[in-house]
Amino acid sequence: LVKAQSRSGGYHVCYRCSEIETNQALARRPTTKEERAIHPKQKVKVLIETRAEGGYIVVPPTSGYMLLQHDFTDIPIISPAER
Repeated sequence: LVKAQSRSGGYHVCYRCSEIETNQALARRPTTKEERAIHPKQKVKVLIETRAEGGYIVVPPTSGYMLLQHDFTDIPIISPAER
C-alpha cells in the first residue's frame, strides 16, 4: 500500500477498492483536558478514519508531509474483504 506521514506524525495508508463506502471514523476516544483547552468544542479525538469519494487528504509533496512507501501514481486495488 502507499504510505505517507503527516505533519502531526500520523499516517495515511492509501488504496483503491471496487466497493466504495462513505468516510468513516473507525477508532476514537474522548479528548483530554489539554486537548479541550486548545479546541473547547472537540469532545472526541478521531484516531483512525477512512476517506471515500468526496473525502480528501493532504499528501506529499505538501510541505511537512513525507512519502514512506510506494507512490501515488500506482495505488493498489484491494478487495472489500481485504479492506
